[in-house]
Amino acid sequence: CKTSFCLDIPFFIFISSAQAQVSLMLPDLVVEEFKLSSVPTFVGRDRNAKVRVPVKAVIRNRGNADAGSFKIAAFLTEGGILPFNARGVFGESSLRFPHISAGIPAGNEITVFGNILITRSKVGRQISIKVDSCAEEEVFSPTIRMYCYVTERNEGNNTSGSITVNRIIPDPQWQRGP
Repeated sequence: CKTSFCLDIPFFIFISSAQAQVSLMLPDLVVEEFKLSSVPTFVGRDRNAKVRVPVKAVIRNRGNADAGSFKIAAFLTEGGILPFNARGVFGESSLRFPHISAGIPAGNEITVFGNILITRSKVGRQISIKVDSCAEEEVFSPTIRMYCYVTERNEGNNTSGSITVNRIIPDPQWQRGP
């Protein structure tokens, strides 16, 4: 201070959490649509036959940044992971967990078609999917993470609504005679 009259007062700027969140450039993956794409069918003829549940999922990145690679998992709403073999626009096929390797640009969506396999005992139960899933990651990682592959603006909106399988038709390949 060059004069004899100076006050040294600290200057603070307060930012609300809402203002801080707006400034963050993050993706936000959501399942906008999850439904049966056709009628489920039995796979096989014996009493241990599985039920193939064909589904369609529309996954959107509502964020303001591109989402990188992520995994999708299917599960029973009451608990228990299910095999999910899917094909996506940007996706790859995986026997258990579809892995969308190209991610989704900000504001865009992809449509994924696939088959979820359930046992007969699971018919009538609710099925959902989760994007950016960490399913079975705990086997390979000693730490449980809040997110799996994509750090998002909202980590609490990655699970779809549920569907229930009530009607099943026999697999057409088993309808044919010898």
